[in-house]
Amino acid sequence: LTFYRVEYENALIEMTKTYCDRIRQNGQATQSVPAYLRRFLKIFDAESNRVKAYLNASTLPRLQRCCVRYLLVGDVDGGNGATRRGFDVDMLRDHQTGLMSSLNREDEAEIGIFFQCFDIAERFGFTDGIVTSAEIFGEWIRAKGAALRRRRLKRLSALKTRAGKKYKSPMSDATYVADALSIYRKSLEFRRVQFQNKAIFQKSMNASLEDVLNTSWGRGETSTAILLVEYVHRLLGGKDAKGVRLTSQQSKATCM
Repeated sequence: LTFYRVEYENALIEMTKTYCDRIRQNGQATQSVPAYLRRFLKIFDAESNRVKAYLNASTLPRLQRCCVRYLLVGDVDGGNGATRRGFDVDMLRDHQTGLMSSLNREDEAEIGIFFQCFDIAERFGFTDGIVTSAEIFGEWIRAKGAALRRRRLKRLSALKTRAGKKYKSPMSDATYVADALSIYRKSLEFRRVQFQNKAIFQKSMNASLEDVLNTSWGRGETSTAILLVEYVHRLLGGKDAKGVRLTSQQSKATCM
């Protein structure tokens, strides 16, 4: 086994490193991030199957780690002990085709590919990708919440303009709460399915939703907590946001 490792396995790993480096450099310039990640998965599976079919089992984890290291992470050693941001974080943060783009388009297949690749990377000790993915997920939730806040503030401003000195803060806002629940439901779906209930994504989701629901509307305005209570009270009374009576099944589905 020592002869095999010295004379063959080490050379194979070095050739794989060179091969993966070349693919990464070409992929950076010519492919979208999701397309590149799909290519990574094909190479990772093909190299793994080749080892399983023809080589000693001891080669498998080394070759797989090499693929992950040089296709997903890149050279993070900046020299003189310094480090730079890895290729994995650059891909995730890509403004055009990174994870945020896939989340904004709610492209479930692409989101799943991001998770699959960086979940593999984490298994080999490269954690920046999965940590950054969870951070971006939280940022997406906060961005959705910020857009929701702007829409409500615009409605409140219009109410104040019409009412003048007679303005009183609305005690309920079924539209706002229904939209907030929509953000929660989509976030929960992504966390359960695309991010496979991984704890770091649950933590990011919970913290981000807490920030969204802790929104302050300004002095004298009804708090979000009261808006939520009034919304539930309306549903328990069997009516939707427009006052239309609901069946018990519809009421339950609206609260979920």
